[in-house]
Amino acid sequence: MKPGLIISAIVGIFLGYLTGGSFLVKLVGYFVFLPLGGLSLVLYLLAILYDRKQGRTKDSGRPVVPTSLLIAAFFLSAFLAGEGIFRYRRYEVESFVKETIPLLDAYKDEFGEYPSKLQEVTDRRFPHYFRDRRPFDQPYFSDGGEFTFSYMPPDAMISGLMLTSSDRRWSRAD
Repeated sequence: MKPGLIISAIVGIFLGYLTGGSFLVKLVGYFVFLPLGGLSLVLYLLAILYDRKQGRTKDSGRPVVPTSLLIAAFFLSAFLAGEGIFRYRRYEVESFVKETIPLLDAYKDEFGEYPSKLQEVTDRRFPHYFRDRRPFDQPYFSDGGEFTFSYMPPDAMISGLMLTSSDRRWSRAD
């Protein structure tokens, strides 16, 4: 059973990595993966307790015990991996912006306006959620007087998140 358990967890983690916390995965994760994984884990523990009460020390051949543990390992590892990757990528965006704002302010102090492109103040690689966006939907915009950062996290269906130079806090952009 241990190789099956390890393989199940690895496949779940791989699935979580591929999906990276998208809206559908969050929906399925919270309403399917967590309940099924939790229920499977509870069934596994109940079966172990029942076997011990009956004086059996090994699995009595009932498939519910190893199967429920395999299901729990798959569902829980897929959900936790996807959620972890989503949270890391969101942290990556917010850290990038936090470190870039002082550079933007220094640029404005020197030249009198904010730069039109981020490449004028930093050569750092853009975070994952800032890359591969449509040309008309840039993660940074400036008209010279103010700037705006925006991105669409994969768990959002309609509205993204934005930070403006006037309030400098992340808020929902509808």
